[in-house]
Amino acid sequence: MIIIDTQECSAVVTAFERNKIPFIVKKLPIGDFINEDKPEVCIEHKHIADFVGSFRSGHLQKQLLQMQENYKYNFIIINGSWEQQQRFGRGQLTVNQIVGMLSSLAVRYNVKILHINNNSQLSLLVKSIFEKVEDGKEITIKDTELLKNRTTTEDLRIKILTCFNGIGIKKAEKLIINEEIKQSVDNLINKIEV
Repeated sequence: MIIIDTQECSAVVTAFERNKIPFIVKKLPIGDFINEDKPEVCIEHKHIADFVGSFRSGHLQKQLLQMQENYKYNFIIINGSWEQQQRFGRGQLTVNQIVGMLSSLAVRYNVKILHINNNSQLSLLVKSIFEKVEDGKEITIKDTELLKNRTTTEDLRIKILTCFNGIGIKKAEKLIINEEIKQSVDNLINKIEV
């Protein structure tokens, strides 16, 4: 169950209701969203004006340090349009100031920075983060075609084994240690290359 901090505005709560995402509202000591089923995840939410103000005051940095000390996975979701902030916000920001704030957070804190445009997207993103963290789906370079021209014999062996039902990459890596299996796969590779 997703827990939304009592400090979140009613428009955010309404977005969760409209998207039929189960939640409860409760005072949270750290962050704006946590999940009872994923206690290692913390999400902080800032509308752009709040993001800028809390960054300048140092409050955001304190929040991120608290998140790092208490959670394994930390996210900050920035909500809104930088252009609107530039037009209607107090104290115009330069592109360099925006880039400086974002890069400081990305480099100095264990936090993933995400940006969305509205509360509906926020509710869907929060739900999706909680679903995907530690869902068992890890992607490695072996899962992609990026290194196609650098495929090693070992990579080819693993690819062939993963073609069989019930054999994923990790199981294939364990199976390939067996010399008989390795030899059988190598024979198949040789037949294909001929």
